[in-house]
Amino acid sequence: MEFNAFIGKSIISSYTSLELSMLRYLMAGLIAIIMYIVFGKYKLLVEYNIKTLCKMLLVAVFGYIGLIFNYNLLNKHNANYIFAIIYPLTLISLLVFGYFFFNENISIQRVIGILIISLGIIIVYSSK
Repeated sequence: MEFNAFIGKSIISSYTSLELSMLRYLMAGLIAIIMYIVFGKYKLLVEYNIKTLCKMLLVAVFGYIGLIFNYNLLNKHNANYIFAIIYPLTLISLLVFGYFFFNENISIQRVIGILIISLGIIIVYSSK
């Protein structure tokens, strides 16, 4: 994520967030198709069940929306400031979603650790 933010920051002034996010997904799709062909897995493209395809569509939609927001933030702020916002939110949301949707066991030690890490990242990256 960090490396992508710096590369994205270097080209965000030339294109809109929508253009960059569409181009990123297009490139990822092309790479995936090439990998399916190279590794001989092209039959899998038509063998996935509808439940798996729907879940992956949902993942792609949320990822795409997140990518647009990321490029919008990069357009307005420094890349390290964006990292200080995104990384703690990612840790906390994964903790919450894992608990509610996948019944993951979450100890108080893990919660405290994530909060300490998040606070540390915010302090380090938001200072001038």
